[in-house]
Amino acid sequence: MSRAVPIPDAHGYILGDEFLSSSCTPLLVFVNSRSGPQQGALLITQFRRLLNPIQVWDLANGGPEKVLKSFSVLARFQLLVCGGDGTVSWIISALEKMDLKRWPPIGILPLGTGNDLARIHGWGGGYNNESLLLVLRQISEAYISMLDLWQLDITTKKGKRKETKRKETKSFINYLGVGVDAQAALQVHNLRESKPKLFFSRFFNKAWYAIAGGEEALKSSCANLCQHVKLVADGIEIPLPSDCQGLIFLNIDSYSGGVPMWSNGLKPQKKSSCQDGLLDVVSIRGTFHLGQIRVGLSNAQLLCQCRLATVTLKKKIAVQIDGEPWRQNPSELRIIRKPNRANMLNRSAEDSGGVETEVTKLLNWANEREIIGPEQYALLMEEFSRRIEHKRRKQKEKGNGFSFVG
Repeated sequence: MSRAVPIPDAHGYILGDEFLSSSCTPLLVFVNSRSGPQQGALLITQFRRLLNPIQVWDLANGGPEKVLKSFSVLARFQLLVCGGDGTVSWIISALEKMDLKRWPPIGILPLGTGNDLARIHGWGGGYNNESLLLVLRQISEAYISMLDLWQLDITTKKGKRKETKRKETKSFINYLGVGVDAQAALQVHNLRESKPKLFFSRFFNKAWYAIAGGEEALKSSCANLCQHVKLVADGIEIPLPSDCQGLIFLNIDSYSGGVPMWSNGLKPQKKSSCQDGLLDVVSIRGTFHLGQIRVGLSNAQLLCQCRLATVTLKKKIAVQIDGEPWRQNPSELRIIRKPNRANMLNRSAEDSGGVETEVTKLLNWANEREIIGPEQYALLMEEFSRRIEHKRRKQKEKGNGFSFVG
């Protein structure tokens, strides 16, 4: 009897679980060849030598949607995103638009400037030409955790009588800033747009941010922010400090290149987590204060933690989400968590003995064989992720202690 010849899908791929062994989990690699100092193009060549070339996609040649759709026929696969936080956000945005029963977990090879998302998941602050074989082994040994995703709804009133409303929706993962931090980021953004050749390495990228922050410290353009911004968190109006020049809504405990904004201060009653459905809302006193926080001499003031926030801007103010800044006209900003969460790959600690990896594999095995259903799988994975996060936090606190600075 003749054997049926596999037929490529609409995008030319021949994929299916029937071609895989029960222990195989394919890896799909996205590389932003424009990220990093010439690192992206080199990584594409190296990965295509180590993997099947169809597993490596250069985002400079098109978005991720086509290849994601082809790989989604597989019961399980993993993603490795080589780029900055913006590239990771791009991939997550594409996954949100797809009707997937279970999201593939996402690992990160950091090529950007800040790489905050990579830092909190154990992948470090930047790729320094380590062995890709080592990176692939670490991906295979990684465990899964959850990441909250957030939505920003902007309502702007137009016209002399302000009867016409214009609504716009944006998404963010790491943080949202209103005021002085966004103003400094906007200066750097405008410089990058006009003179892109000045931004050729992580060091110089960060240097431009420092220069912009120094200029903003002299101008103090966001002084008296409390008179122009109103904050309501979970239905309660939160008074802003009189010296507040910036509000930052944090989903992760890492800002602008690995800076913990408030969690290193006096031992907090509440912990910062990227999977608890809460945003940490902090106040900063200006770019000089932000500089003190960067070097560990001070901490941002925690105003509250909330699930829903509304910010009313009474005048035109700089706003940024995940490093994307703009000048926002008087408007209402509504911040709410999205129903979906992203599955992220965390690098396993060397002293863990691989326990996290084995538990992740066990849960995947039970779900694939329908021993547990999708709801039970999601609940167990969420609880496992929460406990590992708690364990890691305790180890960090025990090893580093707390700095008692104000």
